[in-house]
Amino acid sequence: MPNKRQVGSILLLMLAVSLFAPQGGTAMPSSRITILTPGEGSILTSPINLSAEIHPDPCGLIRVTLTSRNGDLLARKLMHVDAVNGTTPIHFNTNLVFEIPSDNTEALMTLAIQDDTYRTISLRSVLVNLTSESEMSLQPMMPKKPWLEITQPQPLDNISGGQFFITGSVTPMTNRPILFELISESGRVVGSSILAVETPGEMLDFKIRLYYTYITKLTDVRLTVRQTIYPYNDIAILDSLCLTATP
Repeated sequence: MPNKRQVGSILLLMLAVSLFAPQGGTAMPSSRITILTPGEGSILTSPINLSAEIHPDPCGLIRVTLTSRNGDLLARKLMHVDAVNGTTPIHFNTNLVFEIPSDNTEALMTLAIQDDTYRTISLRSVLVNLTSESEMSLQPMMPKKPWLEITQPQPLDNISGGQFFITGSVTPMTNRPILFELISESGRVVGSSILAVETPGEMLDFKIRLYYTYITKLTDVRLTVRQTIYPYNDIAILDSLCLTATP
């Protein structure tokens, strides 16, 4: 019996430790934007009805753009959304009017959340076909797994010394490099680093060093991670986290 009691005590202790010990987490466990409609490959006429679930910034600044394969801006809309801090997403719906120079064209539609200094917090995109003659044909939006997990640094961490490491994993959407940028409240890029991509769609573990400059005092900065898509010359996906930086 003493042995059984001793084993039972050890098991209870191990369970308690597993429940209350700090758990390693990620800085970006879920996306702040989920586009509901239109889905990839939809054929759309003007105006486009865009529907999504979002976690907006308290300032509630939302940007929607439509870009052609040549990089021409076909439509843009900037609006405020009433929002409060919380874990429950809100439903976002808007109409986007566009004009195209031909009967049909491919385009990249982006939906972005911005903070009160116009820095992009999160961005998602969808490739669509625009038409002025054919009938509209909506395709369903397929569920997507999180593309980015950052284990270091964590949100609101303090970085110092002009450099820091970023570790995590990423599943690239395209074959374009992944760009890490540190952006000050004024919108100035104070540091950047690039991660090369060999195989889109294949998860890649990374540990990169990012050097930063122009920081002379305690400064609120935003670390953004983004990837562009060819040939649109536009951002296809972006996530970010807030940090504080000192010289």
